[in-house]
Amino acid sequence: MAAVGDRLRRAYERARLLISNRGEPAGTESRNVLLYTSPSSNFCQPNLTLGYNGTYGRECSRRTGVSVPLTEQDSCRKLCYECGHGLRQEAATESSTCNCRFVSCCSVKCDICTTNVQKHFCN
Repeated sequence: MAAVGDRLRRAYERARLLISNRGEPAGTESRNVLLYTSPSSNFCQPNLTLGYNGTYGRECSRRTGVSVPLTEQDSCRKLCYECGHGLRQEAATESSTCNCRFVSCCSVKCDICTTNVQKHFCN
């Protein structure tokens, strides 16, 4: 599945704008070339018509490590820095189930554990 995603991303990055004199799709291209008839929106900026708020205030990930996908490791750079925003950090507390164990024959009992985390947002 990752190979398909990588191939689509490369095609997207090499895509060509195709318009004719009348503003209609024109000509024929190779079957391996991705074509578009209008430019993509600037997702950095809000588009209230489409109900999109832009990237200002969006949470991003600063996690790193072998098990963290590269797209997640690049999250703050793509969402914040490439859109001209800075980054702010906030301390937060998250709750999740932990220490789960079987009780009797047919039920599971878990504790609620809290963890202090740092969250990152575009500013």
